[in-house]
Amino acid sequence: DRPNEALSLLTRHLAGDGTDLEALVLLAETLVRLGRDEDARVALTRVLRRAPDHLHATWLDGVLLARQSRLR
Repeated sequence: DRPNEALSLLTRHLAGDGTDLEALVLLAETLVRLGRDEDARVALTRVLRRAPDHLHATWLDGVLLARQSRLR
């Protein structure tokens, strides 16, 4: 319900542990809620590079790709 606070918390956490895949997915979700789809895709790319079969990241990436194609 408070994406700006979540963004602050997640960026602080990831500054200490940039490989936390679940935190990166949560960051991507938060960025989507803030309307920052391109930044969310960057976070998801980091997850999918390390874990290409990560279901939540794959699903959210698909949602963003579908949204992007509708906007074009």
